[in-house]
Amino acid sequence: MSNYVKGIVEKYSLSETLSFTEQSNIYDPLCDLLDRWAYKYGYNLTQKKISGSRAKGTAISICSDMDIFASISSTTNSTLSEIYNSLFDYIKSQNLECRKQNVSIGVVSNGKRFDLVPGKRQDQYSDDHSLWVSKKGSWTKTNITTHISTVRSSKRSIEIKATKLWRERHN
Repeated sequence: MSNYVKGIVEKYSLSETLSFTEQSNIYDPLCDLLDRWAYKYGYNLTQKKISGSRAKGTAISICSDMDIFASISSTTNSTLSEIYNSLFDYIKSQNLECRKQNVSIGVVSNGKRFDLVPGKRQDQYSDDHSLWVSKKGSWTKTNITTHISTVRSSKRSIEIKATKLWRERHN
């Protein structure tokens, strides 16, 4: 890959590590929101973690949001649809701009975009989760840890970022 392309990619690359401002003004408040939601609905929230392009090392500044994955215990009796819709309803009740997306709830706060992804563990022994797919009214299986690991180990983050930049620049 040419140094020119590498330079462009570097110019728009976001750090995989959150800055102090991102941590304190974005991530922590969203995690608090998820904690309050889980408490209100009686969900055992086992983990909250950054997922998506930030975790995979493929985030670029011109089109990146922050994805936070919320893992609900497999012992939760609620259905995937109930979990997904209760998160949407809770966010709306907090007077935040939000929209239902395919498997996430898109949130806009202070002009920044975030995606909150609720998932229910399939068992207590793996990272396999079930996600509600709102556009299909069904569910899908995922493993966020495997997704992150696969992309990171591909050694193709520069190419992925370059493709994202081209997509954003050329609609």
